[in-house]
Amino acid sequence: MSNEQINCAVDANVAEEFYNKYDFTYSLDQEPDLVIMELSAASVNEWIWLAEGDLAPSFRNRHFVALITNEVFQADYLPHAIDLPFLRQQNMIYYRETAVSRLHLESWQNPRLN
Repeated sequence: MSNEQINCAVDANVAEEFYNKYDFTYSLDQEPDLVIMELSAASVNEWIWLAEGDLAPSFRNRHFVALITNEVFQADYLPHAIDLPFLRQQNMIYYRETAVSRLHLESWQNPRLN
């Protein structure tokens, strides 16, 4: 296979998988096992509270507000947080209930920080 053929094959694969990463409806329709938030548990809860009220329009376009207000996220992921103190303080990780057996959640633990 020539380099040109390889590049075309790679480009075709990329084109198939490339989408707007902030299109949460599309992303969650793919049923990922995990959703990793760049927010602590307290921040997620605060943004949920704000989103339920009359949130200023400038906040509504933030990607994490779009995610936490997404109906699929609220139904399938939000109730299933990995409940480790380190994660609750740093970055929340939510899982899809149907992925429990693949994730081996019982073996997850806080990191040992020295």
